[in-house]
Amino acid sequence: MNYFTAAQAAERLGVSRQTLYAYVSRGLLHAEPGKTHRERRYRAADVERLAAQRTRGRKPKEVAKAALDWGTPVLESLYLRLRDG
Repeated sequence: MNYFTAAQAAERLGVSRQTLYAYVSRGLLHAEPGKTHRERRYRAADVERLAAQRTRGRKPKEVAKAALDWGTPVLESLYLRLRDG
């Protein structure tokens, strides 16, 4: 598995290290222990996923496209259309 250091992850996301730490505290990223007790590392796949989300932003078409690409329902419904009974 590939990992980023805090500096690498912050650079990839285009944010400060403080913002990176805020992402961890909000549950947007997961930090794992690094080589020393003061270091943290971040899964590259998680950082790339968050970078893609940030690039996509809140554009409705892009959000819907990403949801469809991953198989997530765009709109859940409790209604079902029945034919012939």
